[in-house]
Amino acid sequence: MGFAIPLLFECTNKYCGVDVCTGHSCSSSQRVTPGQAFEVNRRMVLAMREIGGGHAAMQKLVAVVGMHGGLANEPFASHQKAVEAAATAVAKEQMARAATELRTLCDSTVPDPGNQLL
Repeated sequence: MGFAIPLLFECTNKYCGVDVCTGHSCSSSQRVTPGQAFEVNRRMVLAMREIGGGHAAMQKLVAVVGMHGGLANEPFASHQKAVEAAATAVAKEQMARAATELRTLCDSTVPDPGNQLL
C-alpha cells in the first residue's frame, strides 16, 4: 500500500446502520485508475523527482518525519517509469505547440530575404 492506509469506519449507535466500507476496502488515497496504484504513492515519487531526490531520499524523509509507510525499490521504480512517461508525453506536446507557434510567428514577421537591401 505504500503511503496509503486502510480505513475502517464504524458507528457505535445501534440505530445508525451506516457501514461505509461494507464488502470492499477503503483507503486514505484514491487509485490512479481502478485496481491500479494509489495516487499518494505516485505523487510522492513525483515530489522526489521535483526536488532531485530518489528512493533513498524518500526513505530518509519518511524516517525523519516519522511517516507511515514508504515504497520498496520495485514499486518506486514502477511509479518512476509512469511519471517519466507522463512527463515525456507532456513535454513532447508542449514542444510541438511551441514549434507551431514559432513557425506561425516567423512566417508572418520575417521578410523575404530577396527583398532586403545590402
